[in-house]
Amino acid sequence: MATSDLTTLYCRFVECVNRRSLDHLDQFLAPDVVEHAPHRTVGLEASRQRLLRWLTAVPDAHLLIEDLVVERDHLMARLRATGTRRGRGGTHQPSVLVFETWTVRDGRCVERWVHIDPSQCPAALLAPETSDRTRSNGAG
Repeated sequence: MATSDLTTLYCRFVECVNRRSLDHLDQFLAPDVVEHAPHRTVGLEASRQRLLRWLTAVPDAHLLIEDLVVERDHLMARLRATGTRRGRGGTHQPSVLVFETWTVRDGRCVERWVHIDPSQCPAALLAPETSDRTRSNGAG
């Protein structure tokens, strides 16, 4: 995939998330995509559910690409995530750095690594709250 095509693909993915158009994720993520964010999940539906939980916890979330580097079938992005996090600890408006790496094959992401800079904000404010059942079985 050409560098410009990969750049366009990723920018469209971020736009899709910002517009809450999660029904279009199959244009960007492979059916068997592997995500490390921070827990490993496999599959498009798992990715959709993870993003949905985050967007539910931070309903006004917005991603802004600050840097994007593309090399062959890989990309690395530094994003700024903003929004109002509502949860057990009250309401917080963090602005945090998110680092993301993709491996792309056949025009879609097959592996995705996501890291949120812990120095920007406590992890408890960033991660969507999970049920006790989800925590106990290691999912989510």
